[in-house]
Amino acid sequence: MEYREYRPGDEKGLNDLFNEVFSRQRTIEQWKWLYIDAPAGPSKIVIIDHEGEIVGHEAMIPLQFHTPMGECIGGKIEDVYISARHRGKRLSGPLLDYCLEISARANFCFSFGMAARRVPYRTHIDRGYRHVCSLNAYFAPFRPSETVADISRVLRFSSPKRIAMAAAMNFLAKRFERRIAKHAGDSDALRIERIERFDARFDELWREFAKDRNFISIKRSSEFLNWRYIDNPYREYAVLAARSGDRVVGYLCASIITREDMDLRLKVGVVADFLVLPGYERAFPLIVRSAVDSWRSGGADVAIVWVHRDGDFSRPFVAELKRWGLVSTFGRYDIPVIVRPFGTEIDTETLFDIRRWHLTQAFNAAWV
Repeated sequence: MEYREYRPGDEKGLNDLFNEVFSRQRTIEQWKWLYIDAPAGPSKIVIIDHEGEIVGHEAMIPLQFHTPMGECIGGKIEDVYISARHRGKRLSGPLLDYCLEISARANFCFSFGMAARRVPYRTHIDRGYRHVCSLNAYFAPFRPSETVADISRVLRFSSPKRIAMAAAMNFLAKRFERRIAKHAGDSDALRIERIERFDARFDELWREFAKDRNFISIKRSSEFLNWRYIDNPYREYAVLAARSGDRVVGYLCASIITREDMDLRLKVGVVADFLVLPGYERAFPLIVRSAVDSWRSGGADVAIVWVHRDGDFSRPFVAELKRWGLVSTFGRYDIPVIVRPFGTEIDTETLFDIRRWHLTQAFNAAWV
C-alpha cells in the first residue's frame, strides 16, 4: 500500500471509488468544485494506492476563518472512505496521519469536521481531535402521512409503532401549520428579498458582523458565499436577504434535499446558513417564514434544521425555530463537530469554547 498525495489524473479513480462506497452518482464537475475550486485554494488530498488502484481517500478542504487570534486557514475533513475490499486492514489511521502531516506543512491553524459515522469519528478522536459540540436537529413535518409511510418502510416499524408515530406526526404538523398562519410577512422596518448572487453588500455585512468580536467562524465573504451556494453544482438554494433600506442586515440560505443516504424518499427542507447582525434579531422571523415558504413551494415533506444551539449567535435562531413549532430530536440526529489544533500558535482554550463558534451547515460539505 502506498500513501501519497493527489496527482492530476487521479480524480476519476477517486470519484469512481466514492460512488462505489456511498452508492452515489457524483460527477467530476462536482468533485472539482468541492476539492479544487474552493476560494482558499485546492484541498490537501491523500489517497491509498494499491498496485495502481485507488482504494482509500481523505482530504482537508481549506477555508478562510475569522478567529480571536486573527484570520487563518482551517482544514475541513471531507470524504473519508476505504474500498470495501480493503476494510479491516487498519488503513484509515495512517491515511489520517499523512493528511494531518501535509496540512500542518501547509500552515493550517486547525482541522475540523462533522463526523456522523462511528469509525471515522473514533479514528479522529484517537489522533487528537476533540468533540467540542454538535449541530442539533430540529424537526417539523409538512406531510405527516408521507413521512410516516417512508420512515416505516425503511425502519420496518410494526403496526403499533406506525399508529403511534402517525398520531405524533399529525399533531406536530397541525401545530406547525397553525404557527405558520400566525406569522406576518415583511415588517415596516425590514424587507426580505431573494437574491441571485452575493455582492459587495454582503462583504460589508460580514465586516460589520466580525468587527471587534471574539468568535470563530468561516469568513462569510461574497466570494465564499457565491462558491458555496450560487455556483454549487449539487443543488439550488433560496438565498433570502433581510434589508433595512438599502442595507443588508442578515441572510438565510435554504434548500431541499433527498435523504438518499438513509434510503428515504422524503424531500427535506434544510437551512444551510444564516447570519443576522446583532440588534436586528427581528429579521429572524421574516427569514424563517421565507424559508418555510420556499420549502412548501418546493414540495418538501419535512423540515429538519441543524443548528448549534449552545452558540452565542445561534440562540435567537433556535428560539425562533421553537416558536414556529419545530421540535428537538433530543440528540438522535445530532451531528458531532470535532476540532484539532496544529502546533501551539492557536489558543486552544478559545478554540474549544463551544460558545465562540458560529456554526451552521455551511461547515458541512457532506450536505451540500
